[in-house]
Amino acid sequence: MNKLLYSALIITALTGCTPKTEICGTYNGLLPAADGPGIDMTLKLNANNTFANKLVYVDRKGGTFYEKGTYTLNGNIIELTTKNNISYYKKEKNQLRMLDYEKKEVTGELADDYILKKIKDCAATDEKQK
Repeated sequence: MNKLLYSALIITALTGCTPKTEICGTYNGLLPAADGPGIDMTLKLNANNTFANKLVYVDRKGGTFYEKGTYTLNGNIIELTTKNNISYYKKEKNQLRMLDYEKKEVTGELADDYILKKIKDCAATDEKQK
């Protein structure tokens, strides 16, 4: 009986430390925009592999857009899938780095402008969903 209880505790501990719980939360950053000061992006990754994305084009009237979909994690690459689009991010410590459609990092002087910083952890995010 003790071995069964011990095994159950180990399984619970291990499943509580999955990569999914490491990445779920809310991320924000100001991305470059070709025709304006930037795009304020807030990406919420939920523990159930769904996401919600809010994009606000700074200084543009009616420039707020929303996306919802699902995500998968393969190693340190996150793939967001909507009805019409797939995008990629690289998981880094307390942040996500937006990748191009070939899953490569953006290079050049704007490379650091494609980073979303974690602003809320998963526990704080999931409380609002209950």
